[in-house]
Amino acid sequence: MNKHKFIVLVVLAILTLSFTSFSYAQETTYNEAPILAERVAAGELPPVAERLPVNPDVVTPIDQVGTYGGTLQLLADVPTSWGDASNIIRAFLIERDHATGDQLLPGLAESWALSDDGMEFSLTLREGLKWSDGAPFTTDDLVFMWEDIYMNAEVTPGGPPPFFQPGGEPMQVEKVDDLTIIYRFSVPYYVAPYYFTHWGDWYGSQQCCFQAKHVLSRYHIAYNPDADALAQEAGFEHSYELLQTKLVSNGA
Repeated sequence: MNKHKFIVLVVLAILTLSFTSFSYAQETTYNEAPILAERVAAGELPPVAERLPVNPDVVTPIDQVGTYGGTLQLLADVPTSWGDASNIIRAFLIERDHATGDQLLPGLAESWALSDDGMEFSLTLREGLKWSDGAPFTTDDLVFMWEDIYMNAEVTPGGPPPFFQPGGEPMQVEKVDDLTIIYRFSVPYYVAPYYFTHWGDWYGSQQCCFQAKHVLSRYHIAYNPDADALAQEAGFEHSYELLQTKLVSNGA
């Protein structure tokens, strides 16, 4: 067999394998909590497959898949502390391997990349993510957190958290599209990915990377000229005071 015939056969073999793999592909079936299944049956929610992103994050349990219901017991140093529970039920842009703790895994962000010089970090969200009310979750929610919460001196008098100011300068944030966002730093910042996981959420008492723009913009004077009036109805003098109470807490 000459060289050219061998190459043709290899290509045909690859095409055959590829075709075969697609032929046997199975549609994934997703389950949901019984309480949600009841709401689907009642017409209050769309089917679970329609509520998930295009490529959902499927978690492999450390031990086994649990059961719904029962009692959750937690250790806490004060009666009002439920930080561990809140971290269990919340999603993060980047997750960590909870079995070993030594690996970063995709979360709300399907992928990310850090430039070779450590000065540019990009995130790409999963397509089709939604907030609990069904509204799309996009990079607008990340930009809102940065520009309208952290970089607004009235809403956040202390400015962004230190880990988002490497070298003493606030990072620069650029929305590429609804799924992709770029963070740029003034100095090499090779630990950047870790601050988009649970690490970043340990700062202060609010979610460090994103907030629901479609909800919170109602209380922000830059988006709603009646925001001050809303705040005064709620017993505050300024809109930013009411807005501060609406920011998602990390439960600490």
